Amino acid sequence: MKRFYTIFLAIASVALLASCEGLNELPEFEESESFAAFPKASFAIDENGGQLVIPVQIAALKPVATQVSYKLVDGTAKAGVDFKDTNASAVLSFDGNSLQQNIVIDIIERPGEFTGDLNFSVELLSASGLKLSEEKVCAVRINDLDHPLAAILGSYTVVCNDYWLGNGYSYTLELVKDPTDVSVVWTSAFLPVMAGARDFGSVYGNVSKDDDGKFVISFPCGQVLNDVGYGDEYLYGATLDGGSVYFDDSGNIVFNQTATGFVCNNADNVGMCIYDGSFWQGGLLLGPITWTKN
Repeated sequence: MKRFYTIFLAIASVALLASCEGLNELPEFEESESFAAFPKASFAIDENGGQLVIPVQIAALKPVATQVSYKLVDGTAKAGVDFKDTNASAVLSFDGNSLQQNIVIDIIERPGEFTGDLNFSVELLSASGLKLSEEKVCAVRINDLDHPLAAILGSYTVVCNDYWLGNGYSYTLELVKDPTDVSVVWTSAFLPVMAGARDFGSVYGNVSKDDDGKFVISFPCGQVLNDVGYGDEYLYGATLDGGSVYFDDSGNIVFNQTATGFVCNNADNVGMCIYDGSFWQGGLLLGPITWTKN
């Protein structure tokens, strides 16, 4: 990718400087250096996304007539099952009037079937009269929409009582799936942070169901959050008792599903925080903590 844009920058610079009188003559971009490339190294599309359009571009001073051949390479996604090329020849014809042509791929949905995210790749094979850039392989991910936890993934508005910011404090978090474990979710915005504080890493929660079939998410205390050079920080449970805060790195912080989202810690003096072994470093949240699905 770097080479692609570097050459275009060089082309623009040569054209600009060559137009200025009184400057030393600069070497010209050689047409022999023209090449074909993907402008992006990867794409992602939902399984119900219909068609994926992947551009192929020519790096040259002006459009050139050429033919670029390519192939689709199976990964966990299989040709004819999960995707299909709309161009049977697998050749892009540039007529000399444009620097870009598109590979168009049909994405085949498998509704109701949990497959996990699937992947395949597109590889440029040749370009008549041109070179191929290092950016000749493009990775594609098909996002599965039939995840067992699909109903609870997504964005939530959190309302809680924050020790510093007051009652009714609100912010947004997102629950995302684990790439390999269908019983785990992750969020990087579990707790807000104090003004001026740094970002913290993601935390995970183990998902189960209660006797009524509702989801329960248990976030283990003691998880090590992102270390950014100040020492480890941990996810702790917290209890406010008589003005004193007590921390606990054992057990779980549990969220139970409701009609609108999730709720945690109905007792007003029980919550959670980010702790570094001597002092809390993130917002000290106290219950009730509610998540409303956006």
